[in-house]
Amino acid sequence: MKHLSVITAVAIGLVAPTAAQVSEDVQVTLTVQTEVPDPIALSGLDDVAVSYDGMVFTGVSDDSFCLYAGEEFLLTLVSANGVGADFFLAAPGAQSNIVYDVDVTSDFGSGAITSDGLTFDHDVQETIDGTGLSTDPNCAEGDNMLLELSFPTGSANGIDVVSANELSDGATYTYSDLLTMTLTPSL
Repeated sequence: MKHLSVITAVAIGLVAPTAAQVSEDVQVTLTVQTEVPDPIALSGLDDVAVSYDGMVFTGVSDDSFCLYAGEEFLLTLVSANGVGADFFLAAPGAQSNIVYDVDVTSDFGSGAITSDGLTFDHDVQETIDGTGLSTDPNCAEGDNMLLELSFPTGSANGIDVVSANELSDGATYTYSDLLTMTLTPSL
């Protein structure tokens, strides 16, 4: 019988804990941290004025400025007169608009903007690696970028075709556009 009572005791020992209910609390903590992107800054853009007499450009068709961005950002150029991918100059009373191209150049940056420049299309975001563009968000180091405007020839809206048509009527036209440069942190 001794043998049987040991088995019974073991059997009771195994069954007893399964009949009891056990609970325990667990503390759950979630910390949400957002990363604040580096600041971006743009300063020093000036108006650009160019004259054309049908043969020669006079004036300045580029402008240096400072762009600070410690990391990747999106750069968009929008023409108030833009259509599709093209930038246009428009004049009240003129029969045609004049197409122009926009390049942004830097000797300091890495990525897409280099000394070779980046040609922009109207209202298209370009991703730019901002590391190395400037180390000072206040641009105290001076200008590090160049905005260059050029006027292609040979198309229906080329400077040569439009100016030949407009110059033939003897009137003076002042073509203009508002070019907006927007920098957006790349999140």
